[in-house]
Amino acid sequence: MILFLMMLSMIITVDAFTMVTLIIFKYKFVTLKNYFEDLKEDVERICAIGNSEMAAEKLAIGLLEGVVMHKELLRLSKEIDKAFGTVMACQLCQSSGSAVSLLLQIAASLLSDSIFYCGWHMCPTRSRGRNLRKIVSIACVQAQRPLVMKAFKMLKLTYATFLQVIRGTYSVFALFYAQNK
Repeated sequence: MILFLMMLSMIITVDAFTMVTLIIFKYKFVTLKNYFEDLKEDVERICAIGNSEMAAEKLAIGLLEGVVMHKELLRLSKEIDKAFGTVMACQLCQSSGSAVSLLLQIAASLLSDSIFYCGWHMCPTRSRGRNLRKIVSIACVQAQRPLVMKAFKMLKLTYATFLQVIRGTYSVFALFYAQNK
């Protein structure tokens, strides 16, 4: 009985740690999205004053910082996948892990719109502006790639996987419900 309680507390702790890590990781994407939205507001404000060169400079610096932050988040996703892949596979059966993974993917998918609308179109079209356009297009393409976590290094945790788990859980529930009638 004591061994069972110890194992149960360890499993719950590991599950909770994994879920908290994924939730924090999701909010890092939300924060990055907000960073690009704030950058747009700053660029619009500077352009409204009439200083488009300063706006282009602010945008170039901010955009490069944002791209570096996004690259770091992508690197972290690989590390999280390595560390918690097996736990996420077990959570897949509980459907809670796949729900959090789905929320993470939704948060990451909103990033490309924030990058695209960061204000690059308000900057002058000189050589600096062309570089900004190239950086924005590359960053948008990179942000549109889906963030993939894998369970047991082979089962992708995606929206389709989430639906399969939900359908399977409902099927088992319906079977038990039908047996009780």
